[in-house]
Amino acid sequence: MQRTQATHWPRVLILWLCGIFAAMQFAKISFAFLALQQVFATTPAIMGLVLSTVGMVGLVFGVTMGVFAPAIAYRRLLLGGLALGAVVSAVQSLMPSLPLFWATRVLEGASHLAVVVAAPTLIAASSGPRHRSIAMGLWSTFVGVAFALTSALG
Repeated sequence: MQRTQATHWPRVLILWLCGIFAAMQFAKISFAFLALQQVFATTPAIMGLVLSTVGMVGLVFGVTMGVFAPAIAYRRLLLGGLALGAVVSAVQSLMPSLPLFWATRVLEGASHLAVVVAAPTLIAASSGPRHRSIAMGLWSTFVGVAFALTSALG
C-alpha cells in the first residue's frame, strides 16, 4: 500500500464513518440489553455473553486478521466487513431465535474486526505526513462517537 504526500480528507472521513458504523454493532446491544433479555426470556448472564461475543471474536482472532489482512487487501477487507455487517444486521432485525441471534453476533464480530483492521491502515495511507497524526487521532474517537450517536438516536 502506497502512502500519499497529501491528505485525502473525504476518504479519511468516510473511513472514520465506517469505523463508527462498525462500533455501533457493539453499542446497539448495550442499549437494547434489557429489552432483548425480555424478548428472548433469558438471564442477564446469557445476554452478557451475546453482548460480549463481538469483542471476543476480536480478542481471539485479532492478530490472525492482522497477519492475513495484507494478503486479502485492505480495501477488499473493509468492503467485505461492511457488507457482512449489513447482512448480519438485517438478519438480526428479523429477531431470530436466541441461538441464531448469538451466531449472528459471531459473524458481526468478524465484520467488526475486518473494519477495525482495514480502516486505520487505509486512513494512514490516505494521510500525508503532516496530517497523519490528526487523522489517526480522529480515528481514535470512533468508538466513543458510535456509543454517543447510538444513545442519541435511541
